[in-house]
Amino acid sequence: MPEWCYTRESVSDEKAEQALLAVKSACFGCAEHSNDCSLAKAVRDITEMLEVKE
Repeated sequence: MPEWCYTRESVSDEKAEQALLAVKSACFGCAEHSNDCSLAKAVRDITEMLEVKE
């Protein structure tokens, strides 16, 4: 099971994938992307969490 980097808690693959979809759906679709965007950072963190498991 992947581990959430901020709390070190293990989460199921299903829960991580649900969270990833939820964060992606919250994106505002800005014309210009910023690396400071908290939504983009959350997407990166969750994606990395899922990749580490594999």
